[in-house]
Amino acid sequence: MEISESRVGIACPECSEPMHPNDIRMILNDKTQYEKYEDFMVRRVLAVDPDTRWCPAPDCR
Repeated sequence: MEISESRVGIACPECSEPMHPNDIRMILNDKTQYEKYEDFMVRRVLAVDPDTRWCPAPDCR
């Protein structure tokens, strides 16, 4: 549910500690869902990096 809502800071339902991406990969049985999670993680990192900007032009290099 959290991945489909683009939340990547997923906590353990039992102890509320943040889950490591490897743990999430192990419990997800859906490869597509994990790829979506990875995409959201990359976007999150890039969004907070002050040296990164999104290019509005298609096929930009």
